[in-house]
Amino acid sequence: MPLSLFSQSFQMHPLRKLSVKGDFNGDGTKEILYQGNYSKVINAEIKNAPDPSFENWDDVVAWFYEQQSDVTLSFKGGRKLHLGVGQGLYCLINVGDLNKDGRDEIALVVDRCDQSRVNTCFIYSYCKNSWVVLKSFEILEDAFDYVGSTAPNFKIIKDYLELKKGKWYYQDYNKIRYNSSSEAIQKLRRLVISKCN
Repeated sequence: MPLSLFSQSFQMHPLRKLSVKGDFNGDGTKEILYQGNYSKVINAEIKNAPDPSFENWDDVVAWFYEQQSDVTLSFKGGRKLHLGVGQGLYCLINVGDLNKDGRDEIALVVDRCDQSRVNTCFIYSYCKNSWVVLKSFEILEDAFDYVGSTAPNFKIIKDYLELKKGKWYYQDYNKIRYNSSSEAIQKLRRLVISKCN
């Protein structure tokens, strides 16, 4: 049986935890939505994890799976959203009340423990005391590449989710990847979200 990754010595770093403010439950007051990363093995929040800048990526992935990591989002009085195994979130954006139901929606992209640079942006709304996905579309993680040692707080997803003149626009990588036209690649469509059922 292989040696547990818990007992190995890694170069650790603090996990980045995002938060965003908004009226997510429609009560007229703003809540703060907090990101967490909970270990089901130690029954505690994961504060530090192996640093992918210094460690083998496969070992980092195995460490998070061994921890039974669960990226979460929660606000006081609300039901927790469980997003599964990952290092955290690339972005957490309040996109406002897109469907005019009195509640702000959020856009997020999970920093999953996988080998792919293709990912999914999810648009969630808090409906009937539960988080519901109202839309999803594929993006490339290149949109989150940055220079420097500190990740910025992404307010948009460049080329995939952008705010223009007070309106949100998006593009689905899955719909453009086989079309080499630069016009098609640069054309974002208006983000329209249906109401919760």
